[in-house]
Amino acid sequence: MAWKKSVPHWCLTHAYWHGLCDIFATDEWQEVSKQNHDNRTTSGLTVSHYAGCASAHQHFGKLKNLKNGEDPTMRELYIHLHCRRDNGKSPIETQLEAATPVRSVPAEITDDNGVMDPNTEEIPRVIEELDVNSLQFPNTRIKAVYVSCTMYINLLNLNT
Repeated sequence: MAWKKSVPHWCLTHAYWHGLCDIFATDEWQEVSKQNHDNRTTSGLTVSHYAGCASAHQHFGKLKNLKNGEDPTMRELYIHLHCRRDNGKSPIETQLEAATPVRSVPAEITDDNGVMDPNTEEIPRVIEELDVNSLQFPNTRIKAVYVSCTMYINLLNLNT
């Protein structure tokens, strides 16, 4: 464990680094590490997430802004995080940006106040259901997760 002596510059407390090294040296950790290595290499080193360095929470907020404050569904978030992007945008982003919001007609501007009616609100954007075959999942496992979850959600909706 020569790397135990080489404390990285970002580790402020040497004892923490030595503790991590002790954990990394255990048989249990080595088994998990080997399994993870095998999983990465058997998938052909394909990327399964397209979110970049932003967290899922940050992407949730981005989609919420695109939906005018309405929370995105978990299905939309999953597609946004896992599907290949055209021109740097997920299929959900592309669809939300293409759906033009319809605004209600503002009150007439009069000489008295010169202000538009503050109660005008945007009607929520309506997006079409995405066809699973049109989505570009990086591998069949991720597509299978999406399909099985969609089937489960549809089954729950039938029972309610």
